[in-house]
Amino acid sequence: IASVLGLFILLLDSTVFHTLSFLGYLLGILLLLVTLVTGAVVNGAKGWIVIGGFQFQSAELAKLTTALALARFMSNFGFDMKISRQRMYAFGIVMLPALLVIAQNDLGSALVFFSLIIPMYRMGLSLWYIMVPLYFGVVGILTLMFSGKAVMIVIDANSFNVSAGSSFKSLVKTLAKIFGEKLTRKIPFLFVVNKNENL
Repeated sequence: IASVLGLFILLLDSTVFHTLSFLGYLLGILLLLVTLVTGAVVNGAKGWIVIGGFQFQSAELAKLTTALALARFMSNFGFDMKISRQRMYAFGIVMLPALLVIAQNDLGSALVFFSLIIPMYRMGLSLWYIMVPLYFGVVGILTLMFSGKAVMIVIDANSFNVSAGSSFKSLVKTLAKIFGEKLTRKIPFLFVVNKNENL
């Protein structure tokens, strides 16, 4: 079935996707709302629509329609990601279905929507919108990984000096280098993680 459907899509004229993208997006949003109200719960996520013996996950259709709608919007003549209003519209196209999926208790599917920030970056979105959330995401994971004595870690904005346990210094310095000297010099990051005393 997937092979036949894939062949059918390849044979379609590209203008079909351009014409129907926003309509498909609205259909995807509508299905997400219906699922949120009447959907079946599977593995803790209220994300399934059941019709007779057939069931499907509305978020899967919404992923496709959201990507098409975003592509259509960014392909409009005169689009410029550096214009605040247009940037907000682009984020809105992605965030609306993502928040509805999160409300269904399906964070895994919601993360797929956030990956659409990559084509937005290709269209001129500042790297800050990717690196800052990623940086603090890594910090959050590290906070959960270590338990015991609380320790303050400070990445100096000018010299990358780190006040922390010796074995932890190299890790944080590596993160600073990965996320870029320019970014790190502009923001003196200050955060607290938990770690064992012998680390």
